[in-house]
Amino acid sequence: GRPPVAVANCTAFSARDEAGATPFDAFDAPVFQVALSTAQRRDWLSSDRGLSPADLAMHVVLPEVDGRLFAGLVSFKTPGRRDPDLQFARFAHRADPGRVRAAVARIAAWHRLASTPTVRRRFALILSTYPGRAHQMAHAVGLDALASSEALLADLGAQGYDLPAPAPLAMPLQTETLAWPITEYLAALETLPKALRQDLTAAWGAPQDDPACRDGAFHFPALQHGAALVALQPERGTALDRDGEYHDLTRTPRHGYVAFYLWLQSQGLHAMIHMGAHGTLEWLPGKAVALSDACWPEVLTGPLPVIYPFIVNDPGEAAQAKRRIGALTLG
Repeated sequence: GRPPVAVANCTAFSARDEAGATPFDAFDAPVFQVALSTAQRRDWLSSDRGLSPADLAMHVVLPEVDGRLFAGLVSFKTPGRRDPDLQFARFAHRADPGRVRAAVARIAAWHRLASTPTVRRRFALILSTYPGRAHQMAHAVGLDALASSEALLADLGAQGYDLPAPAPLAMPLQTETLAWPITEYLAALETLPKALRQDLTAAWGAPQDDPACRDGAFHFPALQHGAALVALQPERGTALDRDGEYHDLTRTPRHGYVAFYLWLQSQGLHAMIHMGAHGTLEWLPGKAVALSDACWPEVLTGPLPVIYPFIVNDPGEAAQAKRRIGALTLG
């Protein structure tokens, strides 16, 4: 038969044997881990943690050791019909259709990336603005992000990606912008859960008041470099409160930030590369793990594959990216 193009694993724990091998080693295909919660759906909805400590360890942490990509939560424990004689209802795992669709969309997006001819692949290359000082544009811990991005684009061009000859990025990223009409943003905003839209308006007011909005459009510090859309990640809040907001899991991102990621979703991209540790997308409000469609990281990432070069000595923050935006971290 045909070899698999992807593996979705529902089994908990690590699958490595004493020699370090797994049953998946025979397949030249990515392995995705899905979580089966032992909680009821209503408890998950009200939980900031997302999974119990035991579920987190079995369905997320140990599979991470095997290198699996986390595709999200797909089922909950649900009571069956109550037996009148035994006065007992058996709890069993039952799939949640919405969460299954989200996991399938993420897996399908990775397959789309793999199956698209190299010359036709399009991607976003995002550079951080943290800590946001003018002399530290594209800052990343332990990495020259600008030089690394230029080297990456050169390497991908040599591998057949539709990219022009390498050019310095620093000056263009300080002067060039790409625009997205506010009418398109407002239409995309209507697809978000009502609660998120209400939080956004309560925190930041009208979109037209955002500093990135002028002349009827949002303007992002970005440039088109062949198949690559190279951009600086927008401020999630205000420059004055940058240090305090960067890791704030409660602060709603501003309109310009939301617009940036909804714009990326509209560009037909095959992947997003975030160059270096670390950005703010994985630190937005929502559950710690096993996110819902009302969590900002999932809403703004969508199913888009995220590839994240990350400093090797910071596994804690790398785990945040793996678990909250489904990132493949490299480091």
